[in-house]
Amino acid sequence: MTTIARPIVMQDQPDAPALVVTAGGIEFDRVNFNYWRKDGKGGVIDNLSLKIAPGERVGLI
Repeated sequence: MTTIARPIVMQDQPDAPALVVTAGGIEFDRVNFNYWRKDGKGGVIDNLSLKIAPGERVGLI
């Protein structure tokens, strides 16, 4: 496949300290998602709020 996009290459500086993550989590607050349709029936996610604790795995189906 031919593409015009260039790969992203990012390197740390030689003297950069290692990243240490001691805490974290993900929070979604009142998220909405829909597919635009003329009949207004394209809603997929409506007002989703969700907290995911560090180390927790969540699947949305």
